[in-house]
Amino acid sequence: TSTSAAMPADGVVGGRRMGIKGNPIIKEAAVGCSDAVCGIIVAVDPVPEGGKRQKVSVDTGGAVLIVVTAWAVEVGNVVAVATVGSFCGDVEVRKSNVSGVETDGKLLDEATLGWPGGAANCTCILPASCQIGTTAPESRPKRVVAEATEEQIAEAAAKKAAVEERAAKAKAKKDEKAAAKEGKKTKASKEAEGSEEEKELVKASKAQLATIRKQLAAKRKAGEEITTDDELEAAGFMSL
Repeated sequence: TSTSAAMPADGVVGGRRMGIKGNPIIKEAAVGCSDAVCGIIVAVDPVPEGGKRQKVSVDTGGAVLIVVTAWAVEVGNVVAVATVGSFCGDVEVRKSNVSGVETDGKLLDEATLGWPGGAANCTCILPASCQIGTTAPESRPKRVVAEATEEQIAEAAAKKAAVEERAAKAKAKKDEKAAAKEGKKTKASKEAEGSEEEKELVKASKAQLATIRKQLAAKRKAGEEITTDDELEAAGFMSL
């Protein structure tokens, strides 16, 4: 009897959709990889004479040893792991020897998990809320933004106030410099005007004074009320 003859009509056996020769290709809880589970990295060590390879110890409810090359991993990361016997697509995960290290699992990326638009060849870091040993998410978990504590809110407000205070001081200093500069320009302008006036008002000579007095007499005769000093200043001379 062939495998296909024994397979149920819906093609599902033990929660898995069966593929060629009965290999489980997809499990509903982890599209793209059967039996992918959540684990936490408990140790990361270099592989002796292994170049960029690292030996990663993962706790999935049981110890799993994995070797990765140039993948960013840190102790404490929650990751997706395919253990021995799992299938990534139609390829079975088996024990292997990598640079002298006996491995019994595979670290998964988003693409291997089957996440829509998932990245490949880089560690799939899961939220810390994922429970160790449970089935890996079938799609990228939504980011949960935690509410800020009163202490965090107070700290943020203090930082904002400090920034605003520094900005206010900088503006006041800038305005002060601008005002001082404008004051110097105004003073220089007034001094220049005063100097010009002093240059223009000169003492009239005897001949000029005689001429002005004749003009003054004519104006007074015509009925104008005017003083000698007024006439001298009008003519650009210093008063007597």
